[in-house]
Amino acid sequence: MEKKTSLFFRYMKYWYGIYGPLDEYKRSEVERIGNNAFFITFLPMNFVMILAIVVDNLQIAYKTTLAYIIMLFGWFMLELTTNFYISHQLKKLKLQIYEVENNQVANIKKKIWTTSWISGLFFGVLMTAVTNLITHQDLTSFYTLFEFLLFTAVMALANGFERTRHVKLVEDED
Repeated sequence: MEKKTSLFFRYMKYWYGIYGPLDEYKRSEVERIGNNAFFITFLPMNFVMILAIVVDNLQIAYKTTLAYIIMLFGWFMLELTTNFYISHQLKKLKLQIYEVENNQVANIKKKIWTTSWISGLFFGVLMTAVTNLITHQDLTSFYTLFEFLLFTAVMALANGFERTRHVKLVEDED
């Protein structure tokens, strides 16, 4: 009897770029990678937050701005570290390879690009919303539209090119 996959596990597979079914060993490896990535990201983030709180309570000029920069830089460095770890582990275990037959390549690449543009659109909406909440810009300005289009295009293109690199042709066994 096959174990039913949870919505969270399907999201992890999508985010990591893993296609197709996984056996028990690969499934446990994906869960291990996710658990390690959580600890790589969020435990050091506690120290970054404490440092930002301490800086914000000091009697110096621009303390809030400095605390904000510490938070952003810390989050950025931890995200880079986590993404590098995940990419390295997935490459080492060969979990991202998407094996397809010759007659399926066009459909698979079309599916990959469609999901890449959808995730890019989602990223563009979220980043534009967060940026506008922080900077208090007008949502109808040309700059906001440009920012949205830039976020969407960069994320979609990066995601699409990265995922199409993992498509591997296999010979028919007939």
